[in-house]
Amino acid sequence: MAAFEAPPLPALVASLVPAAQSEVADLPVAQRMRAAYWLKHVYERDATARGDARRALEAGMRHRAHGSLLRHECAYVLGQLRDAAAQASLEAVLGDEEEDAMLRHECAEALGAIGVGEAALARLAGSPDAPWEVAQTCEIAVDFLRWRRGGAEGPVVACACMLSPFNSHDPAPPDPDHASWTAEALGSRLADAGAPIFERYRAMFSLRNRGGERSVAALGRALVGDGSSPLLRHEVAFVLGQLQHPAALPFLAESLRRAGEHAIVRHEAAEAIGALEGCWDACEAILTEFAEDADAVIAQSCEVALDAADYFGRSGRDDDDDGVSFANLKEGQVGLHFNLATQLTV
Repeated sequence: MAAFEAPPLPALVASLVPAAQSEVADLPVAQRMRAAYWLKHVYERDATARGDARRALEAGMRHRAHGSLLRHECAYVLGQLRDAAAQASLEAVLGDEEEDAMLRHECAEALGAIGVGEAALARLAGSPDAPWEVAQTCEIAVDFLRWRRGGAEGPVVACACMLSPFNSHDPAPPDPDHASWTAEALGSRLADAGAPIFERYRAMFSLRNRGGERSVAALGRALVGDGSSPLLRHEVAFVLGQLQHPAALPFLAESLRRAGEHAIVRHEAAEAIGALEGCWDACEAILTEFAEDADAVIAQSCEVALDAADYFGRSGRDDDDDGVSFANLKEGQVGLHFNLATQLTV
């Protein structure tokens, strides 16, 4: 199987919906994570398989043996599919007070991305009885749905420089007025703890869409300087991963190294480090440093980030110019580095 050839659907389903609870422990988390994103690929390219792909992701989200990281990633992918048929499953997990808060947060965000579930979201938005991750995410999702209901669906930017180059469905839109703002002004808005969090998110996505080192610096300062919202910081880390700019590494590394930082932020920083370009030796070093973190979500995020770099054939080490891929350099080594491109079989 070629590295980027979609594995057969039954193999993908089996990676997320094992026949027995115990079987999941035999599959590396990176393989299971890969399966979730291949199911997104299948959903988008094969209309006849959409139902099977969505149901496998829903089952993966509910499969407690997967752990919080993978389950919340399944919820994220369901939101990116924007399939209203997933509403019932997402609402069921969102409303379950015994479920992990990070997973419930991702379900809320997914409902907002799909554009459904406003009643369920509104019940938890700002609720003092809900975990802050859930309450704050529901608040943002409700604001987003109200914005969409106001007729603002689709691109709303006033300048080509503000168009999003990313294919993700985000929890807040950029503001067309931001086209005339400097990166520093947008960074100030993002850092303003007194502003509505939905508006801070809009500034964040405006910075992402603009890109460049000044935007990365503004985002990075928010990541390490904000003290008001771990939820906002985790989204900043995600955005820095999308930008893939090496200037983000010092900020992401500081975030990951903070022992007192919330896991929802640290895990996102770890995955973002794995996406950076042009500084792989340094990225590998810090991911390896935390690959056995006491928090399973952090350790698994580092494992996934290292595997993703292998899978996508990270061009040679920082001191190489011969085009040898990172995956080839690691071929034959055991432990953290492995490439699962050919291991998803029926």
